[in-house]
Amino acid sequence: MPRIEMNVAQVATLPCTHSETIPVSYLDEMGHMNVRWYTDLFSSGSAGFMQLIDLGWEKIAEQHGGTFILESHTRFLSEVRVGQTVHMHARLIGRSTKRYHLLQFMVNEDKHDISAVNEAVVAHIDLRMRRQASMPEDASRKLDEFLAEHQKLNWDPPVCGVMKA
Repeated sequence: MPRIEMNVAQVATLPCTHSETIPVSYLDEMGHMNVRWYTDLFSSGSAGFMQLIDLGWEKIAEQHGGTFILESHTRFLSEVRVGQTVHMHARLIGRSTKRYHLLQFMVNEDKHDISAVNEAVVAHIDLRMRRQASMPEDASRKLDEFLAEHQKLNWDPPVCGVMKA
């Protein structure tokens, strides 16, 4: 697997979608944050990104639409311990009419490093039919704005190479 080459300052320019200080309840037998909490934190970051693109819980109820993660890959780069604060930052990689490809970076404020990277393909779903559906206009417009902004970044996204929206 290729080494991820980027720095915290680059990632910090991306939208922060969730922050949390790691509680004792997240510990595992090894004395660090259990792997299941990475999934929880990235899920919270994904919900924060959905708010940014106008697909928050209010819109889900109103439009009977939501999102499902179709594919996900997490790279664990640095240990996270109790009491440390992490921030999720999101970078949009691509999109289609029904899906988007998102990278999330877990930045450890205390260690000044990137502790993990999560890559996901997310589908917009019509919750009445439980099938993929086109993104609402507002979300499509905001996704296009993020994509245009993120494509101008001067660093390559550390994608795994097998996922596409």
